[in-house]
Amino acid sequence: MNPLIASLSEADFQQMIVDRARAQGWLVHHDRRQDLGIGGDPGFPDLVLARNKAVHFVEVKTEQGRMTQEQNRWRGHLTVEIWRPSTWPTIQQILDKETP
Repeated sequence: MNPLIASLSEADFQQMIVDRARAQGWLVHHDRRQDLGIGGDPGFPDLVLARNKAVHFVEVKTEQGRMTQEQNRWRGHLTVEIWRPSTWPTIQQILDKETP
């Protein structure tokens, strides 16, 4: 694993994902309005990525990051992918792949 990627904070790693996704034509949704008390149920995935009818619900974590009970609750209802720095090569393949 690239040590520079492995040492990124969750916020910086998430920005790296967002930048790559947008460069590849994905629509990106990241909602932090829950801080204002107007969001939905807590634990919703960090990112929703959509392109050509493909949708990914993504929870961004550092290598040591753990899922909360609320995040696992959403994971019980949606297919939520957990993306970590160690999975960067796979993330690149997903984001770069042509979708139908």
